[in-house]
Amino acid sequence: HRYALKPDVPRRFLAMVIPEEVETLDEDCAKYFILDAAAIVSGMVSSVQVQQRTLEVFTGQMLLEFTKADLSPAEVARRAYEVLCANELFHPKMLKELLMDRLKKSLEAQGLTTMTSPAQISHLLNSMLVGRPGLLQEAQRKAIGQHAKVEPAADLPEALEFDHTMTQSPRNIYGIYPAGMNPWEQAFAEDLDKAPGDVVEWWHRNEVRKPYSLNLLLPSGRNFYPDFVIKVHNRAKEGILLADPKDRWEQEKEHDKVLAEHPSYGRALILTRAGQYSWQPIVWDQKLRKPVLAGTWAWEHAAGW
Repeated sequence: HRYALKPDVPRRFLAMVIPEEVETLDEDCAKYFILDAAAIVSGMVSSVQVQQRTLEVFTGQMLLEFTKADLSPAEVARRAYEVLCANELFHPKMLKELLMDRLKKSLEAQGLTTMTSPAQISHLLNSMLVGRPGLLQEAQRKAIGQHAKVEPAADLPEALEFDHTMTQSPRNIYGIYPAGMNPWEQAFAEDLDKAPGDVVEWWHRNEVRKPYSLNLLLPSGRNFYPDFVIKVHNRAKEGILLADPKDRWEQEKEHDKVLAEHPSYGRALILTRAGQYSWQPIVWDQKLRKPVLAGTWAWEHAAGW
């Protein structure tokens, strides 16, 4: 059974890449590393915030608790190194040297000249990285965004073939519900076909790590493949909305995905199920500096998302 790609849909999408010849990624990260007085003071205190995770076995929900704990300089250094190594696009040793230089200049500019030895600056930076890792992650996100480029992925298959008939979908680019979708992805695909009016013109199930896959680069440097590519009527960003539905959401896991942004298509719509027939978008709260749930999703919001 052969299902051909519809003639009025794109033959390829744009993928995000970091050119191999980029040599200034670490330097640009240090440039974007914002050091305000509050960040420096937080690094000067002897204790750092530690996260405890508890998994509720009956509901599967992850509970996060935060406490203050005194850590030895060696333990702080070990944890800071993990933060520096979290993004595979950056070189930990080189990046730390650049960050230390940035921190030293910032201390001098703010009149904090009592901490000038390399050992003091190194420990202060380590404490900042452990206590406020978001400072580095935000700088890395900006550096990646500065150098990320979009290139056409390979052409989509001209047809999909199966050894049995597939359930038809009026808006899928192949006219079917693709194989391999989990229950909440299937539910979301059905919602796409039921969206009111002509808000959704067509949709595509984006596969992972295929030559024709569409990806975003996460702040961690890893690839993120949103589950759905959706053509939305009257939407900017080339009319494309990227969406990634979840059965349930874990705040920590969605952090990078909520912040990821495609130069051509914008940020992905991350949603979690809010009952059998409704969804809630997950957005970034700048004040709280974490992902939060935001109301109930309606397709009337899609063009302006």
